Amino acid sequence: MSTIQWSFFEMPRQLINQGSTSGEFFNSENDDSSADALVREAIQNSLDASQVLESGERSKVSVRILVSSHNQHLLPSKAEDYFSTLWPHLQSDSTIRELPDRKSPVSFIAIEDFGTKGLRGNPAQEKDGKGDSEFFYFWRNVGRGMKSGNELGRWGLGKTVFPNASKLRSFFGLTVRQGEEDALLMGQSELDIHSFDGKRYSQYGWWGITEADGFVLPLHEGKRVQSFRNDFHLQRQLEPGLSIVVPYLQDDLTPESIVRSIIHHYFFPILADKLEVKVEFHDQLVEINGTTIEQVAAKYFEEKENESFRRVLELTLWALTNPEEERSILKLSGAGSSPRWNEALFEEHSLDNYRASFFNGTPIAVRAPLIVQQDGHEPNESFFDIYIRSEESQHIPEEYYIRRGVRITDIRALRERGLIGLVVIDDGPLVSMLGDAENPAHREWQKRSPKFRGKYIRGPSTLDFVKNSLREIVRILNQTVGEVDKELLSHIFWIEHPKDEKDKKVKKKSDTDEPGPEVPDPPEPPKPNPRDYSVRVVDDGFLISSTSKSINYRLSVRVAYDTRTGNPFRKYSEFDFDLSELPIEIICSHAKVHDISGNRFIIEPIQDSYQVKVTGFDNERDIIVKVDKRINTDEA
Repeated sequence: MSTIQWSFFEMPRQLINQGSTSGEFFNSENDDSSADALVREAIQNSLDASQVLESGERSKVSVRILVSSHNQHLLPSKAEDYFSTLWPHLQSDSTIRELPDRKSPVSFIAIEDFGTKGLRGNPAQEKDGKGDSEFFYFWRNVGRGMKSGNELGRWGLGKTVFPNASKLRSFFGLTVRQGEEDALLMGQSELDIHSFDGKRYSQYGWWGITEADGFVLPLHEGKRVQSFRNDFHLQRQLEPGLSIVVPYLQDDLTPESIVRSIIHHYFFPILADKLEVKVEFHDQLVEINGTTIEQVAAKYFEEKENESFRRVLELTLWALTNPEEERSILKLSGAGSSPRWNEALFEEHSLDNYRASFFNGTPIAVRAPLIVQQDGHEPNESFFDIYIRSEESQHIPEEYYIRRGVRITDIRALRERGLIGLVVIDDGPLVSMLGDAENPAHREWQKRSPKFRGKYIRGPSTLDFVKNSLREIVRILNQTVGEVDKELLSHIFWIEHPKDEKDKKVKKKSDTDEPGPEVPDPPEPPKPNPRDYSVRVVDDGFLISSTSKSINYRLSVRVAYDTRTGNPFRKYSEFDFDLSELPIEIICSHAKVHDISGNRFIIEPIQDSYQVKVTGFDNERDIIVKVDKRINTDEA
C-alpha cells in the first residue's frame, strides 16, 4: 500500500557512515549571507533550463521569488500535513542545534522559473540512463549531475543550497515538463545519519508517495497538488518550469540581501534581456530588468557599491551595443601550441589605435580566438570577448568574468588602479571547457578540477590565456615605444647622492688654473659582512632563515607582487593580499612575528636556527621581498 509521507531508508550495518558536507562548498566569506549561494545556484540552473526556440535561440527566462510575509506564512495546522512524519527524524538528528517551534507559523521562500523546460524524464528512474533525465539527477543524486560543461550548472552539488536555506534542512519542488499537462510534486530532506526506535537511518529522505519497498514517487496533478499551490502562494499552474519551496527560512535570508545578490551575480543576462526577476515581500514588488536595474541598485546598494556597479553597468551596456565592426578580432593563438599573449596577435594599426583609446579613457573591445581540444577529439576553434576601460579615478581594479550569463566572482588578474574589465565567454567549446574547470560553487576556474585535469590538450595554458587576458592586454597596451621607467629596479639597485653634492656641477679645468694639492687614492671599500639571514623561494611563498649565530637584530619585511613598471612596493594594494588574512599563512620556528599589517611584518629571532615561512600567494605572480635588518641597540 502506498502512503504520502517522509521516508528515510534504514541503513544496513555494512554501509559506511558519512555525514553531509556538501553545503561547505557554498560557504564563502565573500557571500552576502546565504543569499549569494541560493540566488547564484537557483538562477543559473533556471537559465540553463531555458527553452530552445525554433530559431535556435534560447527563450528569455523569468524568475519569481516570494519571501513570505506574516499574512502568507503557513499555519501550524496546515504545516502538519507536510511535516508530521518528518519531525521524529529531525528530533533524532543531533547536528541540528535548535529546531523551530512546531506550533508557530512557517515562513518560506518560493522560487519559480518560467520560460524553462521543467525536470524532464521518468519519475520512477532509479539508475543512469540515456535521454532526458533531469528529474532523476535532481531528486535522486548528490554530487552527480547529467549536465555537460557547456551548460551553466550540473544540479550535482548546487541543489544543496535549498536544504541549507531551511531550518529543517528540507525543501519541495513542483515541476511541469514542457509538452505535458501534468504537475509533479516531491520533497527532499538532507539531515545527518540518525537513529530512533532502535533503527539507524540515512541522511537523505523524500516526501511523496512511498511504495512498499520504500521507493518514493512524486504526487501527480490533483487536489493535493492544488492545495500545495495555494498553501505556498505559487503562480505556476501548468506552465513548464520548476517551483522550489524552502520552508522554515533561515533568518539571514532577507529580501534585501536577495535583491542585492540578483544584481551582483546576474546583471549581465538582465542587461542582455535574457533574464528578468521579480521579488515579492511585505506587499512589495521589486522588478529587476534591463530598464529598472540601475534604479533598483541605487536603492539597495551602499554608496561605494553603487558607484562600482554604475561603472560596470556603463561598460556592459557599451559592450552589448558595440557594433561587430568596432571589435578587433585578434590573430589565432595556440594553433598547434600553447596560446600566449603578445603584440603579434594585434594588427599593427589597430594596436596603435587601441593604445590611443585606452589612454584617453575610451572603452576597447577585443575578440580572442583560440583552440579548444579534448584529449582524443578533433580541435575546435572558439573565442571569447574582452572589454576594458581605463579611468582617471583611482578605484581598485574591477574585473568581471561572465560564462554564458553566470558571473565567476573569484578571479583576480588586474593590478593597476582605475581599470575596469569585462570578459564574456559565450561560445560552446570554451564554455564547456571552463565549465569543467569550475569549482562546485562556480566561483573560480581551477586547473586541478577533477573534471578538467587531463581532459584537454594544452588545457592549463588555455585556461591561463583566458584568466590572464585582461592583465596581459593592459601590459601590451602599456608598452609604448621609447618610454623608459627610471624607477623599474630602484627597489633593488640604487645610489644615494649626498644632499650637498648631488646637484653640484663639475667645473672644467682650464690651462690657467693653478695646480691644487695632490688628491690621494680613495681607500679600498671594506669587505661586505655576510648576511645573518637568507631569503629563498618555496612553493606559493618564501622562507626567511638564519645563516649565522647572531640573533641580536630584528628584520622588517615588506612583500609585494612584481610589476613590469614602477616600484612594486609603491603599487602594492590591499586588493593583492593581506598578510594578516587567509589564504596567507605565516609559520614560525624559533622566532616571533608581530606588527603584521597589509604587506609588512617584523621578525624577532629567538634562536640562531630560526625560520619563518610565508605561503598562500598567487602562484601565477612573482613575489618581491625586501628585508631590512635593524640591530637591537638596547641589548648590544
